[in-house]
Amino acid sequence: MQVKTVFRANTSDALLQALESGIGIGGMQRPLAARALRAGRLVPILADWRLPDRFLYAVYPDARFIPPRVRSVIALIEARLPELAVGS
Repeated sequence: MQVKTVFRANTSDALLQALESGIGIGGMQRPLAARALRAGRLVPILADWRLPDRFLYAVYPDARFIPPRVRSVIALIEARLPELAVGS
C-alpha cells in the first residue's frame, strides 16, 4: 500500500508533539512514546507490526585513548538500551 506523506519531522520530539496534537497516524519507537501511551494521549494501532530494527554505534578513532567520561556514557547507553527496547 502506498501512503502519501503529508508531514515530516526531523526529530522524535517534533513527531511526538504532532501525533499528540492529532495530526494523524505515525510510526514511533515505543520507548519514546511510552509516556504518552500510558497517559492516553496516544493509542497503539497495528500493535503487532514493527518498524525495521535500527542499530546504534559508538564510533571513536582509537579505543586506547577514550576519555573516562566517554567510556561512562557508552557504558550507560549499553546498560539502558535493553530496558528501553521493551518500552519501559
